[in-house]
Amino acid sequence: MRTKTRVSRTVTQLSVLAELAYRGLVDHTIVCRHCKAGAPCAVRLGLNKAWKKLRG
Repeated sequence: MRTKTRVSRTVTQLSVLAELAYRGLVDHTIVCRHCKAGAPCAVRLGLNKAWKKLRG
């Protein structure tokens, strides 16, 4: 039973991290002039990769 608790915490922690990564991505795209214009943005690409990695 103890192992399930640890796995559950890990999944919950990953969910929280994925949510924070997504919020960071959205916040960035709201304020970045390149993102607003639809131009390529290196920061957005990095944040997008991090979010996708965390959400699995």
